Amino acid sequence: PIYHDIFHAMFLPSPPVAKIIEHTLHQMNLTPGQYVAAHHRAGLEVKKARNKHKHTPEALRTAGINAVNCASHLAPETPIFFATDSQVSLQAVREYAVQHNRSIVTLEQPLDANGNPPPNLHIEKAEDWQSRPPSDFYPTFVDFLVMGSGRCMSYGGGGFGKFASMLSYNSSCIIDHSKKG
Repeated sequence: PIYHDIFHAMFLPSPPVAKIIEHTLHQMNLTPGQYVAAHHRAGLEVKKARNKHKHTPEALRTAGINAVNCASHLAPETPIFFATDSQVSLQAVREYAVQHNRSIVTLEQPLDANGNPPPNLHIEKAEDWQSRPPSDFYPTFVDFLVMGSGRCMSYGGGGFGKFASMLSYNSSCIIDHSKKG
């Protein structure tokens, strides 16, 4: 229950990351502690998948939508911030929000010259991390700290979403959307 206060008393994001977070929250009309966060870690599911059907586009779409539906049970009628490492899941949740008139917001990534989003960099997996500028990893920290500024958290596999839930305003307001039932 006190992790949120301890973390924020001891750690501050770097000025460029703090500026992006502030801009992101303002642009999405989110107020810390007054929204729910949902995280879908598709990369981990793909890695752990014993059956190929778990990482088909349809499975990724379903998992992303399940993450936001679980989040909506934690605090109905509250905006949802959704973060994922899957473009398929991200697009599915964006379409779902429009179709169902839901307040679900996602972090917009700048597109490259070909109109493609940047690759989802995982700090622990980027082989060339030492040669990359720190700014390449800003979206990871922005996702993490925006999720951690929510009131409640829906997370699945991996520790990224679970860690963010510890930073949230109510660390007991959680749901593991990867579990059945």
